[in-house]
Amino acid sequence: MDLQKDKSMITEIYNGETGGAYNGARYLAKAITSEGKPSLYSSSHEGSQFELEGRGGCLVFSSDSHVRRKDLEQQLAAITHHAWTVGHYLTGSYTAPDTRNYDGCSICVDIAGEDLDELIRTAKELSRSFAHDSLLLKDYSSGKVLCVSD
Repeated sequence: MDLQKDKSMITEIYNGETGGAYNGARYLAKAITSEGKPSLYSSSHEGSQFELEGRGGCLVFSSDSHVRRKDLEQQLAAITHHAWTVGHYLTGSYTAPDTRNYDGCSICVDIAGEDLDELIRTAKELSRSFAHDSLLLKDYSSGKVLCVSD
């Protein structure tokens, strides 16, 4: 995927840098984590913990999303061969540049092993499939948080 060509569909919210005074975007990056939180359901790796090995990320649907479990499972099985788990992994709240709201009710998809290009491709596919304007994406390897729209 050519990120330069698709740049208009990707808004960087947080670039992964630390330091400085309070930063809402840095707070958001820390607020998206599946660590210590229960999963609602997962891929065929049900009940087992999978290692992210520095690659992977989390995709976050807006809180007004009406994504059905079965539909999401089918889409994820069709578009990624990596292990994934779904839950409510966002604490706090955030309003994206497109005015969509994200909070503790937001459905999140944790995907292990995908690099940033694969995560963006997966986010765009899910955005298209569920008719969403955008999804938040946290890349675990760089710490970046992006708003990805189709």
